[in-house]
Amino acid sequence: MKKRVFCFLLAVMLIVCVMPMAALADGEASVTNASGKKGETIKVPITVTSPSYGFAFKASVSVPDSGLTLNDITISSATMADDVNVDDDVTGAFYTINGKNITFVTDTGSSYVVTLNLTADAVGEYNVGIDISEMLDFEEKAVISAPLSASGTVTVEEGPAYLLGDVNGDGSVNRADRNYLIKALAGWDGYPITNKDAADVNKDGTVNRADRNYLIKALAGWAGYTL
Repeated sequence: MKKRVFCFLLAVMLIVCVMPMAALADGEASVTNASGKKGETIKVPITVTSPSYGFAFKASVSVPDSGLTLNDITISSATMADDVNVDDDVTGAFYTINGKNITFVTDTGSSYVVTLNLTADAVGEYNVGIDISEMLDFEEKAVISAPLSASGTVTVEEGPAYLLGDVNGDGSVNRADRNYLIKALAGWDGYPITNKDAADVNKDGTVNRADRNYLIKALAGWAGYTL
């Protein structure tokens, strides 16, 4: 009888000791599949759900080396910070990003959306995801290993037919495209290059000042500069 009671008490103690870690390990992550056209910007939402108390996590996102370009990462309801420390008491949600690595700190448990902003460079299907390596229980002040990962698919289709030199996308090629390309290359706000194939007038695979010069000469009727 004594042996049975001892075993029962031991089991209860083990359950109580394990409960905080199990709760923390019950966080979830999911990736929403996305699609778009070649040359477009595609946003991939990744939802990370924490336990019901303050937490932090360290994670890295996975994006293929070719076919997609990672432009930046944003987190909903959070503020970009120069530095965050998972050992500090915080008010609000903060994050830092170093390339594909994220450190995220918040004072309340909730669901947050990590958005990958990607440029579709080539047609195909690509796997993207997130890997969470550590989580922090603010109540226990303990960092535990909490491997948690999720992945999804980005499908890139061929973009619409385009007119070479139609940089502003209005269906014709004229001085307006020349002016648009000049401003876009100079970094003016409101002048994105949405179709790189149309802007790559010299067809060397990149959009730069050489395309600007080529377009100027083509519009001026120089021999050897055709569109």
